[in-house]
Amino acid sequence: MELENRYQQLIGNSSIFTSIFRKKSIEIRITLDWYQYLRAEAFIEDILELAGANIGFTITDLVGLLFEDFLYQVRSGVDLKLLGQKLIEKRNLLEAKRSTEDLMQVDVNHWSLRSRPNDISEVEIRIRYARKSVLRGEILLQDIDQIFRTKIITFEELNIILLNDFVDEIKKGNQAAAIKKILRRLRDQRA
Repeated sequence: MELENRYQQLIGNSSIFTSIFRKKSIEIRITLDWYQYLRAEAFIEDILELAGANIGFTITDLVGLLFEDFLYQVRSGVDLKLLGQKLIEKRNLLEAKRSTEDLMQVDVNHWSLRSRPNDISEVEIRIRYARKSVLRGEILLQDIDQIFRTKIITFEELNIILLNDFVDEIKKGNQAAAIKKILRRLRDQRA
């Protein structure tokens, strides 16, 4: 009982930490704006067309690959302070897309800026990760949080940012290179 209480003190009521310590895989939910989701789905259709019908590849697989690549780059040597700053910028852009500030009249001589959600269509997707991947991601985010002495970003937000960055690269015309890289990774995984 003492050990159970100590465990609860360490992790609090965090559902992600609870699931990390009790399961071999963890499911997260992320919310994407509809346009980004459609772009990603169109990209996946291109991959399936080029690879043939013998592979199964979904948006959750794409997000998983993007996260694996992100971890590989971090392990290869990245300045965590610089990475944290970039993640803060990306999270702020993400939040800005989801809300608008309006000047609203509170009374005759008083106006106030009020934030309201934008009318962006969204879709929620579920992604199942191996426990060890989520642990690595959470540890990395905790290391960044310690540098900034505050909570910078959640694991779910990181996944959204990775997919949004990827879709933005596709929009810039880098689709052919991305398709080749992913097809190579898929062939390597099957071998």
